[in-house]
Amino acid sequence: MFNSIKVNFVDATSEEYSNFQKARNTWPYEVKSFDQIPDSYKNIFPSYAGSFPYTIVIPDENYLFFQKKGFLITTIGDKLHILDKLGSVTSTVSFDKQTILYIVSGTALLYSWITIAGENKLYTFNFHSVMDYLFLPIIDQFRDIEQSFIGDVENEKKYLLYESNDPQLKANIKFRNLMRNHFVKGKKIKNIIFQPGYLFDFKQFPILNLKLFKRYISNHLILLSDQEIIFIQESEIIQKKMRMSYDYNYTFVNKKNIERWEIEYEQENTLRCLVITLKNGTRLSTYFSIENKYFDSFISELKHTINKA
Repeated sequence: MFNSIKVNFVDATSEEYSNFQKARNTWPYEVKSFDQIPDSYKNIFPSYAGSFPYTIVIPDENYLFFQKKGFLITTIGDKLHILDKLGSVTSTVSFDKQTILYIVSGTALLYSWITIAGENKLYTFNFHSVMDYLFLPIIDQFRDIEQSFIGDVENEKKYLLYESNDPQLKANIKFRNLMRNHFVKGKKIKNIIFQPGYLFDFKQFPILNLKLFKRYISNHLILLSDQEIIFIQESEIIQKKMRMSYDYNYTFVNKKNIERWEIEYEQENTLRCLVITLKNGTRLSTYFSIENKYFDSFISELKHTINKA
């Protein structure tokens, strides 16, 4: 996520260029003054003092058989406002920074989405992945960091130590890069645990030499810092074969929003489930094989970090 794109039209036909322009008209864009706001949002745009707030517009998408309504998102002080079109009516959904429990940011090829989870409401919006970098300042603001792509030497050293000890993480270039995108100054890495994807048995029939598979556990990783937990994972709704998937999502959870954590065992104690319960009762679960030898050290560091919240 959060990449830019360059397009070369030297060899493009007029039709290809026209199609690109039509697609581009649906991409998110930043507006830098009140005059640039589409008319449908102006009457309910939140009041602000001083300079114009950071604001992104996601345009409407009009197709032959359906229409996808756009929306506007802006941050004013410690509040996030989403102006959403519902038919001919535009409504506002607002989140206070102190009430946001977690943020999910995901990408699947050209489709991206962000979920904002508050204490008593949850909102998801999606957009074209080409312009996903526009949403990075919003995510960073509510994670209490200035810029998530600022590297940190000490965190990099600690990561290299984990990588050298875990050959499965070292071999997974995708997750190595996804994790490194969020090494930030001011947030010290405490522990990292990687769980490769695998199938686990639901039922076995020894006489018929038959196994039925209940679920595929996707590749996932947890990055624990002194201030937050970052879950990085692929979707489990993919083929039940260990192939590279082209999707991933981050879940950012500040440790102050964690009420408790616990470990549950499934599949005759061959599968461990780490359950993080937030202040409003929301449960965030992730699975680890009983064979993952890094689990105990991670849990020990998690216990120490959460107890210091």
